[in-house]
Amino acid sequence: MQMLQVNAESTERSGYEAMQTLLQRHVEFDAVFAASDLIAIGAMHALSEHGLSVPQDVALAGFDDIPMASFVNPPLTTVVQDTKQAGEMLVSNLLRLIRNEPAQSAILPVKLVVRRSSARGKSHTRAADRTG
Repeated sequence: MQMLQVNAESTERSGYEAMQTLLQRHVEFDAVFAASDLIAIGAMHALSEHGLSVPQDVALAGFDDIPMASFVNPPLTTVVQDTKQAGEMLVSNLLRLIRNEPAQSAILPVKLVVRRSSARGKSHTRAADRTG
């Protein structure tokens, strides 16, 4: 599993570099879930430079549903969370910590927005088949 995970900051450049690293490992994969839409968009550019097509060769999804996610080509599948609720929870926990109280953990609801970056046809090749 470690061979398939690459850490990245939440920028397009970092996503691009992380995908370059993953492709250089010559491991087989056919989907990527990025921790942010910016990382996913950078990864999409690196895949394209390596002759790989999203989603035919590699399905791709991000997290955040930033406005740009629906305008890239193909439009990016993404996970949406209520950022207002998340922000309120973070502030509440920060105030608890300031008062020397324990922070509370919670799982916030999310919604999957399926767009063309994860839609697959019947036939596809895997990334390792095209880059190795």
